[in-house]
Amino acid sequence: MSVETRLQESKALIRSNSAQITLKLLLIGALIIGLLIPKYLVIDLVQERKAYSQQVNTEVARNWGGSQHLAGPFLVIPYWETVSEKVDNKIVSTVVKRHVLINPQALKVDGVLSTDRKYRSLYEVILYSGKLDISGSFTLPPLAEMEIKPDELLLQEAYLSFLIGDAKGVQKADAIEVNGVSYAFRPSTKGIAVSGVASANSEPGSRYSIANAEPGDVQSSGMHALLPIQDMTKPLDFRFSLGLKGSNQFRVAPVAKNTRVHLRSGFPDPVFAGNFATDSGTRVSASGFDAQWTVSEFQRNIPAFLKNAQTVDLQNASFGVDISAQVDNYTKSERAAKYMALIIAFTFLVVFVTEIVNGLRIHIFQYTLIGLAIVIFFTLLLSIGEYLAFDYAYLIAAIAVIGLVSAYAMAIFRHRKSIWTLFASLSGMFLFMYMIIQMEKYSLITGSIGVFLALAMTMYATRKIQFFESETASNN
Repeated sequence: MSVETRLQESKALIRSNSAQITLKLLLIGALIIGLLIPKYLVIDLVQERKAYSQQVNTEVARNWGGSQHLAGPFLVIPYWETVSEKVDNKIVSTVVKRHVLINPQALKVDGVLSTDRKYRSLYEVILYSGKLDISGSFTLPPLAEMEIKPDELLLQEAYLSFLIGDAKGVQKADAIEVNGVSYAFRPSTKGIAVSGVASANSEPGSRYSIANAEPGDVQSSGMHALLPIQDMTKPLDFRFSLGLKGSNQFRVAPVAKNTRVHLRSGFPDPVFAGNFATDSGTRVSASGFDAQWTVSEFQRNIPAFLKNAQTVDLQNASFGVDISAQVDNYTKSERAAKYMALIIAFTFLVVFVTEIVNGLRIHIFQYTLIGLAIVIFFTLLLSIGEYLAFDYAYLIAAIAVIGLVSAYAMAIFRHRKSIWTLFASLSGMFLFMYMIIQMEKYSLITGSIGVFLALAMTMYATRKIQFFESETASNN
């Protein structure tokens, strides 16, 4: 076989229908991979804007009041302890002042929280404020159980200590009433430290503990009231009101033997957090929520009292509600951007099948323009979403891109049925993506079923295409 004959066969093979289709598919695949670059650029842009939004949230909350974590009140009683140690082969005894921290026997928190929306530039911050009625009682454990002698207790130096996440949020805390007598609150927790639970800037996962503070420990935010005790056999019933402001989180530590919390608010999208579920009477509606918690001593590992700077881990014990925009426009935009490659691939698939079925010739540059139009959808969604609600932003961006691609298809298809097929396919894909974004629990299975159905429809539409028609004809 001559060289000229081989060249002619090679040219014929390159010009064949199957070779042209294969080459086009390779180019489309390379184009899809190339368009992954804008995908990650869009995701980075969403994260950058989201980070700036969170920075604004932090700045506003710093002036208003941060996350509020309440623990207590605790009854703290100083006592003398004799410590013996061996020095130069001699036993030396020293009397040291210690503290015993006693948790409440019962604790009830009843509060109403109102929300306020603040705006800085384009960003919205949800803040809350409210009044809390806190009541309960103390019963002193037997001295034998605490291993303290009666003459060692300093009952006249006893005090109550109450811990708060961010003291800037305290609007009103006049006094605490104990057995009908009022005692004024004073700033500081007076030697009681709570690691993590009472820190407005604590990192997620930090260790929550209650302890008698040692020298050098960082004191927590809160207040205390001096409470001289005359009769340690008599229960101490207390009650006080607290005006409090905060943002993002509201938590209560169930330090009492029996803890009951009842919160009401007009905020319609609460997220109840913590290791304890709300009671059956909890209600959430468009007009707000009414939530209750009941925690007994058997549900959390917290002793009745602490001595000598012992600590108790409260990380898995605190519970409450998150009052913030949990799934905002940035979160949804980022979730949508992750489906960019899938939308581009299916759009190219529709265009390619239309090209094959109708015998059209669409240049790879035209595919590129259509792909860039899909990319622009996600930037439109992000930018419009900073001004409007996500649903409206999605609708406007989708209409703009679908209209642009459909108008462009009129020039390249010149076939009315093909134009309407592309229009319907794009509309269906954007509607399907919107449904997946709204779903969190069922997004994976819904997406998998959608991809399966799209593939089945493609296989059905291309079932009669003869990809090797040219070779068959030439051989005959």
